[in-house]
Parts: sequence; C-alpha cells; structure tokens
Amino acid sequence: MLQGIRDGSKSVFAKVLVGLIIFTFAFWGIETIVSLKFGSDAPASVNGEDISEFEIAQMVELQKRNLKAQFGGKIDESIFDEKMLRNAAVERLVEEKTMSLAVKDAGLYYSTSALDGLILNTPDFQEDGKFNAERFDLVLRSVGFTRNTYRAMLRNNILINQNRAAWQASAFETPLEMSRIAALDAEQRDVSYATVSLEEAKKEVVVSQADIAAYFDANKTQFMRPERVKLAYVELDKANLVADLKIEDADVSERYDAMVKDLSSKTEYRVAQILVASAGKTPEALNKQKDAVAAALAAGEDFAAVAAKFSDDDSSKHAGGDLGFANAEILGNEVAAAVSAMSAGEVAKAPVESRDGIHFVKLLDKRTPKLASLEELRGSIVEAIKSERADQLFAEKLDEFKDRAFTSPNSLEGAAEVAGAKIQQTDFIERNSSAGITQYPAVADAAFSDAVVADHENSDVLEIADGKVLVLRAVEFKEAEQKPLQEVEANIRTALTLQNAKVLVQQKADALLNAVKGGAAAQWKTVAKLTRSSDAAPAAVRNEVFKLPAAGSLEKVQLQNGDYAVVRLDAVAKVDTPVTDSLKTKVVSGKAYGEYQEYRSWQIANAEIKKK
Repeated sequence: MLQGIRDGSKSVFAKVLVGLIIFTFAFWGIETIVSLKFGSDAPASVNGEDISEFEIAQMVELQKRNLKAQFGGKIDESIFDEKMLRNAAVERLVEEKTMSLAVKDAGLYYSTSALDGLILNTPDFQEDGKFNAERFDLVLRSVGFTRNTYRAMLRNNILINQNRAAWQASAFETPLEMSRIAALDAEQRDVSYATVSLEEAKKEVVVSQADIAAYFDANKTQFMRPERVKLAYVELDKANLVADLKIEDADVSERYDAMVKDLSSKTEYRVAQILVASAGKTPEALNKQKDAVAAALAAGEDFAAVAAKFSDDDSSKHAGGDLGFANAEILGNEVAAAVSAMSAGEVAKAPVESRDGIHFVKLLDKRTPKLASLEELRGSIVEAIKSERADQLFAEKLDEFKDRAFTSPNSLEGAAEVAGAKIQQTDFIERNSSAGITQYPAVADAAFSDAVVADHENSDVLEIADGKVLVLRAVEFKEAEQKPLQEVEANIRTALTLQNAKVLVQQKADALLNAVKGGAAAQWKTVAKLTRSSDAAPAAVRNEVFKLPAAGSLEKVQLQNGDYAVVRLDAVAKVDTPVTDSLKTKVVSGKAYGEYQEYRSWQIANAEIKKK
C-alpha cells in the first residue's frame, strides 16, 4: 500500500529517462544503448570479423554472475578487477570467434528446424512440460540475450561441439602403440623416499618484532576491518500467530460435518452398461436396437450376455459391460443420477439418454471413503483451522506491518506493536558476513544499503522464510578502518613463520638431495612394486617416481602437506598385461583431446587477430 507510494516516488527526470530507454529498446534493441556509451569502433577482430564492445560487456557480466554464483551471491562487487575481467572476456571471445570461423570454413551445418526443436524441448523454457514463449523471453532477458542473439549463440556452440566431436571420433591408436601403453600402464617400480618436514622447519624459524612491524607496514591493506553495522529488527512470524489462536468446539464440529458431506460426493459406482450409440444411426435404427435390448432384458436374459450381443461400447461389451469404479463426474450426470438411487445388483428400470446415445445400466457395487471419528480427527482439524486462520491473519497483519514500518521510517515501535514482538538487536556485523540474520541474502544486502546506513531509515519489509518477515534499521554504523598491529600480530607471526619455513624446508631438501647424490646416507622409506594407481606412497612421490628414467635416478618433490621428499628409483619391473577395452577408451579419448587442442591452438595462431 504505502510502500508502493515510496517505490513510485521518483523524479520527473527519472521517469522521462526511463521512457526514452524503453522507446530505444523497442525500436533498436539493447545494442543501441550500448553504442551510445561505447561508440562504434570494434575493440577486437578475428579475420576481419568484429567483436563488439557490447559482446565484451555481456561476457564481463556473465563472468560476474558466475563468480557471484560460486560464492552464493554474497560477494562485494567492489573487489572485481574490471580490467582483468575485460581482458579475460576479450580472450574468450577471440577464441570463440576463431573456432566459429573454423567451423564455418569446415562447412558444418545445423538446420533451423533442429535448432527450433532443441529450444522447444529445453526445460528452462517450459511450464507444465510445454514450451512457454513468455518464459523463454524472460529467461533470455535475465542474461542479456534477445531471441536472435540467443539462437545465433546456440547454433554456434552446437557447431563448435560438432567439430570437436569429429576430432574425437577420428582419433585412433595402432596395435603397437596400445601394447606399449598397456605395458607402461602396468609397470611396477620399487621406490625409496626420505622426507623433510615443514613442521620441523617451522620450529627453527625465528620471527622478530621488527619483522612483524615491517610486514604490517608493507601490507596494511590486508588488515582492514570491513564496514560494520549494529542492527535493530522486528520479526512478524506466522508461527507465533498460530500459537495464540483459540479454536472453539463448534468450529471443529462444523469442519467435521463438511468433511462428511464432502466424502459423500466422492462415492464411486461400479456400473455395467449396454450402450446403444446414436452416432451414425438413423432414428429408426436407434429405436430398433433400443427395443431389442429392452426386450432381451425383459425376457430375463443375462445382462452380460445382452451387453456382448448388442452394446456399441467395444471397451466394455466383452467384460459384461463392466466399466469399473468411477465417480459421478466420470460417469456423466445422466448415468450418475440413475445409479445413485439404485442398490447393488439392480438394473435401471428405464434406459438413460445422454449425448452419446442410450444407456441400459446395472449397478454392480458402490463404495464411499470412510472417515475416522471426530475425536480421532480433532487434533488435525484444529491444526488445519489454525493454519488457515493464521494465513489470513498474517496477510492482514503484513499489510499493517509494512504501513507502520513505512510511516514511521525512523522507528520500529509501530512495527513491533503490530507483530506483538520485541525489538531485537545484533552485535556489530561485518559486511559480507553470513552470521545471524545476515545469513539471509536479502537481509545482508539491506543492512548495508544507503537507505539504512546513510539515510537512517527502516529497510523494506524482507521475507526471510515462508510466513516470516522482518524489518530492520541501523543502530550504529562504522566505516572500514585499519586494525591495530596488536590485534593482528599473532596472525602475522604465523604467516611469516610459514613463509620462512617454506623457504627453509626447500633449502633442506636441496641439501639432502645433493648429499645423497654425493653418497651420503638418508632415512629412507621403501615401497616395493609400486603401481601407478597405488596409494602405498604419497601421490607426489608416486607421480615423480614414474617420471624417473632409470634405476638409481634421484629427484626432489613437494608433498601435499608442504613437506618435501627426495625420491630414488630403485628398480623397474615389466608386467605382461592384455590391452583392455577400458584402456583403449582412455587412451583414444586422451589422444583425441590432445589432437583437438593442437588444432584449436593452430587455428588461433594462424588467425588474423587484432586487439585495441
């Protein structure tokens, strides 16, 4: 209500500007808006085909969306390096344009009808399993595409993938290559390795106070305390409204009676019929068949036998006319009205006419769902009534809650009175924190909005869960500030200790490697018959030992935990092994990938690429 007035209270200039933008979009599209800002000179081209500033801006925005998604939407856009994002966007677009032109030169094609079929069957563009044009346009607009630009992008991606698939399908290995690769894959090696501990190196590192002070002075930007805000807020929670509701016995009884009545409408009838269909028959033929059925039944013939002989309903005539259980809606008003007053086994005294023809009906059985007693259902009925009334009460209170929060923008008292809740308060919350109420993205955004921290107004009413909203305001706000050295001293000492220990452990590893090469002893740990997939040695040791050329070879390698190891290859054992299908698949797939990457690199290297 009043919130709408607040949202709509914009300047005349803003409304005129929005109108001009809408007009421009309608006649020339978004590219015109971009060209007003960026001009017409293309910032990059491939083989004479331009990459527009609009494409780059669109790619930058896509990269930002991806980064936000990786961090759950909680990321400060001020940390984005626009120059870096732009350069990455240009490189990606240059590569895409190059491969697109290569596909064009190769003569690959994807039909318009196939493209349309792909779009129509894309789940993101469907509602209730069917393509929805409005949803299609909405999704495209949300990512900055028009129908034409999306179709062009989709076709281009499909053709590039076709090209890649062609390279993959044409890759192969000769039998000799496969046998050699199988032998290498099955090879076993004996290895010895000696480790140099990072943790032991840390114990030897001495970090002085002067080192800490120097590091602090050189890296002050790392030790900034982000903006902080202390919030007051009021919640309107439907759960609290439910708890306060009182339900009278009369309300429970009334609801139970309605349930009984509703169940009676769900009675199902098992009906057998003999249908004399009106379609395709003259009135004389229709009456003749009708009279024959009536005469047979009147003579006492079995209903099922008469149905098999005369009924035009092919789906039931050979089952004695049995239609199975169905409710009144399925049976149709005329048939349902006739059987509702009949008893099981009874044949209707007169045929029933409908738009399908003439029905001779027999009630075989009927059933009505059973309802538990009132006392058994009392608890669930009370909860259902409470929930319904709470929904209505919550909707009413929500409107009043919004009005009070808006009409008193510098106080939460009115909102608290409506909600029947206390005003709560947080400790200081840092920007981009996800603690407490800022775990909800809408709250985190509102807490540091200009309206809250600069204008000192209440936030909009924010939905944080189904049936739960809140409004907040800033109690106190603090700008970003430099942390004192005393607060971060321990962290700096830890960082410098690790930094110096990494240098020291590498020096110790180099010294050990040189000593072993000179014939010195070491504390070796030995693993025999190590395979490429074994976990008997650290992964870095295993990977390194299978690179060493011959027994007696030595090398240094860093382990995952920061330690170093000096690795010695002691022996190599060849193992006869057959060439398996899985190995063939792995090798051919790897070769195909490598060949395609070479092809891609060649295309880029030989394209005429210009960048401004």
